[in-house]
Amino acid sequence: MGSTVTGVPLYRARGYVDLEKFGVPLQDGLELPIIRMEKRIGKN
Repeated sequence: MGSTVTGVPLYRARGYVDLEKFGVPLQDGLELPIIRMEKRIGKN
């Protein structure tokens, strides 16, 4: 799932891990940083 930078601490506290960082283009050349995160359920 994708998280904004401000949401990352909450998701990490719930067991999610960072997978990759990327940006979503916005108007006027701005970019919204997004962190793709994953939570694994069960035994590996």
